[in-house]
Amino acid sequence: MLNILSNLTAIAAAAAPIFITDSTGKQTIDIAHALCRQLQPVQMYEKQSDPTTPSQLFNLVLVNSVEFQIQSNTCPGFSISYPGESTGAEPIRAQTILKSASQVFFTIPLAIPGKVNGPFNIIYQSVEDGPLYLTGWNPNLTYASTGPLTFEFQNAGDVRQQWQFISVRTPTGLDELDSFGRPFNHGQMTFGKIYVASQQSHIFAAAALSDIYDKGSVSHLPPLHSPIQADRPFRLETMWGFDSFEASWSAFQSKNMYDKRWPHLPRERLTQNICGGAGIAANYSISKYTHQQAHVQQSVSGLTGSNIQVHNNDITAAQILAIVFCSLFSTMLTTQYFTLVLWPRRATYPRCYNYIRMISTAVLSIGVLAAALASTVIVAKHSAIITNASEELRDQLTNVSFSPPLKYNDFPANVALVCLLWVGCVSAAVGCRSNVPNPNLNLLPTDQYDSLDNWGQKRDEEQ
Repeated sequence: MLNILSNLTAIAAAAAPIFITDSTGKQTIDIAHALCRQLQPVQMYEKQSDPTTPSQLFNLVLVNSVEFQIQSNTCPGFSISYPGESTGAEPIRAQTILKSASQVFFTIPLAIPGKVNGPFNIIYQSVEDGPLYLTGWNPNLTYASTGPLTFEFQNAGDVRQQWQFISVRTPTGLDELDSFGRPFNHGQMTFGKIYVASQQSHIFAAAALSDIYDKGSVSHLPPLHSPIQADRPFRLETMWGFDSFEASWSAFQSKNMYDKRWPHLPRERLTQNICGGAGIAANYSISKYTHQQAHVQQSVSGLTGSNIQVHNNDITAAQILAIVFCSLFSTMLTTQYFTLVLWPRRATYPRCYNYIRMISTAVLSIGVLAAALASTVIVAKHSAIITNASEELRDQLTNVSFSPPLKYNDFPANVALVCLLWVGCVSAAVGCRSNVPNPNLNLLPTDQYDSLDNWGQKRDEEQ
């Protein structure tokens, strides 16, 4: 039987590890992958039978008469916070993480007045938003064995915002703390290790979380911001931790894409547009020179013994190089940009994704640089050549097919290509230098989505 603790001040004074469960006791707060590092996601996880799971050990630390920190027992100095604490980004619906030297403190009142043994609410008094409740999104293991923790406004009576504090059980089967948080006297027996449990239902930042599938309507658990219509089942479709309900096309409004407070968005967008423009210029130029070559050779095809040819392989090679690398770079940036805009609150990414992203950006940046160098030399120094033709016939042919000009630097599309490639190189170099997602920057406040909440539905006050 679990020993539910009620005297939280005594628990903090005893410095004993505890775990905090949901109302069912089936899930625990868990450090993703058990890694003690800055901004490591803190998630919900199914309660383990082994009470020594390191990632599930936490302590209550009393910081003043009414506020506590929730610190990791196995990661000294790290406590539960949110990614935007140091940048001022809004904490509402932010994924919980570990942070050293955090100033996020919680009040822990009774959720149901009169029930002295709990459950409790865990409340962060946000300066901007007011009281925010630590919220679990997978109560009673409804959807999967894991889920995220977030900060939300109060939803009265919602079990996802109710928590129980449970003491450790020793090898003798006795609890280390009584129901008032006072330690039992077991001689030199050491405290066991514990869990902190919670509830949640959709996934934000913890890498490698399980896919969540449609489990039908659960009208007793409405979303915190707006109700779910009776004819719309509660669906949570995720891939690599990206929740489809978080996506909103309003994110692609210019005020969101070019908001100066979030420099990663316009940087990615600018590089993507420049590389796309360079690819368009190269496509246009290569089509014109290919058409000119075919037209000239068709014009002289009736001449007996004619072996007249147009040589423009150099500009064609440069344009193909530009098209390939600009298209690949633009495609990669488009994928990244969709991710950044549609899921701006994504705090962390799998390490393999970050490495692939950095390596791809570096390789493609070098490719764009090579295309820029080749195009610059060829456009500045070279020109197309018509061979096996007299000067008079050559003039006639160029008059008939006067566009594009044989001299490459006289064709505006070639000049535009060179300029765009060099600007793209500079932009790509800047993007390569800081291409690993910064959790403190990838937080777009919810007020950026004026008409829709994070569920893609209109907010209550607008319905």
